[in-house]
Amino acid sequence: MHKWRMNIEKLNININEYKNVIIVSPILVFDICSPIRDFSYKYAKDIKKVEYIITHYMKSKFINVANKLDKILNNKRKSYTSICIRLGKIKEKTVKVNKTSKNSISNWVFISYRNYHQPH
Repeated sequence: MHKWRMNIEKLNININEYKNVIIVSPILVFDICSPIRDFSYKYAKDIKKVEYIITHYMKSKFINVANKLDKILNNKRKSYTSICIRLGKIKEKTVKVNKTSKNSISNWVFISYRNYHQPH
């Protein structure tokens, strides 16, 4: 649908110092939200390993969104979690993990859609 980006503030960390980046985002208008899209374009070259956690209302698993992020980042995801939440209740959770994924939470950086700046 929309392919808009929203300018995010520059991060105060060096993304390429992290072994794994987990991108957490809601689905808005059937696609990845604009701040996460902007982050993905800006920091694609700095991300070594990536995982996605996507929340949404629909019954779809939104694999197409994970595929789009892979393309933007030029990086194949190590895992993908799709969480359907309706009226505050988790209705369905799907987790797809590559067999080669080895997680070390001590070296993760979490990027959420709240890491953005809106002009006043």
